[in-house]
Amino acid sequence: MNTKKHNSRAPLVMLFLSLIILITLFIYYFFNNYNNHKPDSSLSMSVDNIIETSSVEPDYIKSAENEYSISSLDNTDYPDSFSLDIPYISQYPQLPTGCEITALAEVLHYLGYNIDKEELARNYLDMKDIATKGCFVEYFWGSPWKSSGSGCFAPAIANAANAFFKANDIRHSAYIMSYQPPEMLYAQLAKGHPVIVWTCFDYNVTEIKYNEVVLDDGTVFTWPRNEHCVALAGYDIVKRTVTLADPTYGIVERDMDKFEDYYKRYYYQAVVIE
Repeated sequence: MNTKKHNSRAPLVMLFLSLIILITLFIYYFFNNYNNHKPDSSLSMSVDNIIETSSVEPDYIKSAENEYSISSLDNTDYPDSFSLDIPYISQYPQLPTGCEITALAEVLHYLGYNIDKEELARNYLDMKDIATKGCFVEYFWGSPWKSSGSGCFAPAIANAANAFFKANDIRHSAYIMSYQPPEMLYAQLAKGHPVIVWTCFDYNVTEIKYNEVVLDDGTVFTWPRNEHCVALAGYDIVKRTVTLADPTYGIVERDMDKFEDYYKRYYYQAVVIE
């Protein structure tokens, strides 16, 4: 009579296959759960975070070496409404991309210095045709006289203002107050200090897109599209509005919530003159 031998390896094979299945299910569950909960790396900024993008370092913009710090930042008390009679100066047709230097001209005119916007740009605004370190931050890339010009952030305008004050022996100073809460803009204005603010050219824009500019050292600077610069002429907390001396649109009233949102989206950029 033939007897059938039991295969002692069969249970081991089944155990091995079961382990493989369990490990596969665990790996699938882990990565599926991770992908559903990991941060969205496609976002380049967060309007509630002080560091808006890896391209713009707050410490670089607020460099103490360049005196980019405003005095009396601890005092944020301000009334429900306030305004200054800052005049409207059109950037057109001479400076199609010169909203920043024109906003400075508006503020200087308010202070009693009737300098022409083109003279201000020609003599005091740092400009370069080559995208090097400091592009957009410390100098205007391109030419504000050309529609192909780009723009600049608060340090370049503060430098231009201080160069003008120094050259003309004027006892005013321009300070960077970037990366400060929106309330600080109103507090400074209420002290009688003119404030220049970066915002959006089109208040219907809901998504800020960026142009990548490759600098001469190979690094990349992301420049926000629709970047615009205005002088803050007034605010009303109750009505939730701000009044802007806008080099493009004139003296305009804007929704305060939108204004504050754009201020954050454009890297919290502002210059105050004391």
